[in-house]
Amino acid sequence: MPNLPTLLPLLGALTASASPVESLDQPSLQEAFQNLRSRYIRSHELTPLTLNRAALTGVLASLDFGAELLQNDAPTTPHLTQFASNTLPGGTAYLRPATFSSTELPTFESALQEFATSAEKIHALILD
Repeated sequence: MPNLPTLLPLLGALTASASPVESLDQPSLQEAFQNLRSRYIRSHELTPLTLNRAALTGVLASLDFGAELLQNDAPTTPHLTQFASNTLPGGTAYLRPATFSSTELPTFESALQEFATSAEKIHALILD
């Protein structure tokens, strides 16, 4: 359990409208980590590795869609081997180059030209 008098100065840095963690500045965050590592009842469990893993877990959770940690057992060659081009509902175009190389440039330009001349008006482009 953290020492309450030691954490009281940190509480002064908090605003009423934000969550406690979001209200802390960098020095206060560092002080909170130091207090946890030295004064928490099971401080021996709070190794730098444990704290870093918890921080990364929190960051990934706060990012919602679009960020995740993948296992490094994927093949060494990219699994995306084909250029993809589609029109999605609502006037959204989708492009996924396979290599982002100059050899794909003609295919990329052709897909953009198809979007520009399509019967459906394109309002947005997703480049994946």
